[in-house]
Amino acid sequence: MRQETFLQAYLNPLNLKPPQVIAKQLKISTTELDGWMREKHFANALSAKSEENLKKYIPLADQALGQFIQQGDMKAITFVNQLTGRFDPNARQNLDVPALMMQIQDIVLRNVSDPAIKRNIARELIALAQGHSPLTAIPEPSSDIMEAETIIDVTPTEG
Repeated sequence: MRQETFLQAYLNPLNLKPPQVIAKQLKISTTELDGWMREKHFANALSAKSEENLKKYIPLADQALGQFIQQGDMKAITFVNQLTGRFDPNARQNLDVPALMMQIQDIVLRNVSDPAIKRNIARELIALAQGHSPLTAIPEPSSDIMEAETIIDVTPTEG
C-alpha cells in the first residue's frame, strides 16, 4: 500500500519533486526507497506507471509543438517534417553504396574498351568497396608500359 501511494504521488503528471522528497513527505526512509527500487515487482510497476504518464503528455506535447509551428519556429517545423517523413535533411546521407558501385561498373564497362584498363579500374573499385584507398590497388601493367620496358638500347658505346 505504501509503495502504491509513493507511485501515485511520484508519477502524478503535476509532480515536479524528486523521489527522495516525496518519500520523505510520505515518511519513507531513503534506505526503504532504495530497497523498493531494487525489487523487480516495484521497478516494473514504476516503469508501467511512467509509461502510462508519458502517454498522457503526448497531447500536451502535440499542442505545444503546434503552438511553436504557428509562431514560425523553424526547429519545430523541421522536427514535424522529419517526424512525418515529409522532409529529412539527412536523407542524402543514406546512400546505397553497393548500388552506386554497380552503376559505376556499368558505366566503365560501356565506355572503356581496353581490358587491362577495365581490370585496373575493377581493382581500384574493389579496394574502395573494402574500405581501402583505391591507390592501394596494384595496377596491372598496361601494354604501353610493357612495350617501353622491352625496348633495349643497342647503341654502340665507345670504349
